[in-house]
Amino acid sequence: MLESLTRTDMQELKNAHAEAKEVRELINQLIADIAQFRNERIDALYYNIWQQGTVNQGTTSAVQFLIELLQGDSIQDKDQLLLLLAYVARGNSYTDVEQDATESEEQSSQEPEWLQNAHNAVAAGVPVYLDLLEYEEPIVRTCAAYTLSSFKEHACAIIPRLHSCINTEEDELAKSSMLLCLSAVAENNAACQQLLTEMIKEQPSALVKLAASMALARLAKENTPAEALHVLVDTIIEPEPIKGTYAELPWANTDVVGDTSRILYALGPSAARIVIPILIEALKTTNPHSSLRVVDALLHLAFNGEPVHIDFTDQALTNEQRLVLTTISNSDCAWVINIMNRGKKSRREMLP
Repeated sequence: MLESLTRTDMQELKNAHAEAKEVRELINQLIADIAQFRNERIDALYYNIWQQGTVNQGTTSAVQFLIELLQGDSIQDKDQLLLLLAYVARGNSYTDVEQDATESEEQSSQEPEWLQNAHNAVAAGVPVYLDLLEYEEPIVRTCAAYTLSSFKEHACAIIPRLHSCINTEEDELAKSSMLLCLSAVAENNAACQQLLTEMIKEQPSALVKLAASMALARLAKENTPAEALHVLVDTIIEPEPIKGTYAELPWANTDVVGDTSRILYALGPSAARIVIPILIEALKTTNPHSSLRVVDALLHLAFNGEPVHIDFTDQALTNEQRLVLTTISNSDCAWVINIMNRGKKSRREMLP
């Protein structure tokens, strides 16, 4: 593997943006002590390539080097390398960091091209990431699926391999990541939706059921089956059994309740008509803490994310909105936590 490093275009690195200097120095260090490549080197890569926002011409050469590392049998921390590559492919380092005010217009105009070049450089490793879907360590398989989700343009190569691996995968984190990856690259694929539906019905793992439901909702949108909607609602109502394992997924953005709610909110009016009755029934039996999440979801879905004002007139409300407000008002459980900072004595004021 080290012999192939001579193919790296070092002249390109010398001509790259000044901010890539740290990347060049780091690569030289990595070559010098490759056998001891451990967490401190991974952390440095994160800082130089991602956190500092240095996705540029130098990054594409660094990406080629990282893909080489992933193919080495003795290289550890492959999961961290995969995550770093995923962030570069998505352009996180550019979009999440403000540009320096002193940067020249010429450099700024080149950055979108560098971003695309960086994405393409990471995409060159798709065959490597596909092979890592069968790596011996589950965390590597989990992260390989996450990285592959960046490359919808390679769906024809990714989807069949995912199907094969999902059917044999026994680790719940890895299987969940593969299911979510499927929804990221598939688009209007009936076979993928059928597989996800089967996962919801057959899988004993709560995490896998949730991942399959999230994935199916992203693909089917307003046509999401009721069984998937029930899993999403049940997770919002009672997240405790699953929140710890969910947080271990690279897909976790906020927490399991926040991420699940975001998916429900995006499903549109058709799905809301199915979800709202489920949430209303849940509010009748849930505990005070869970009722807060249920009320939030009910209000968001019924009012399309708009604020609920106490000066609504009866004529301005739809039948569905009136039902939601009446249900919340009549729920003693919901008012235990003083919903919307209003006391129990004034809860009737919400209604016209």
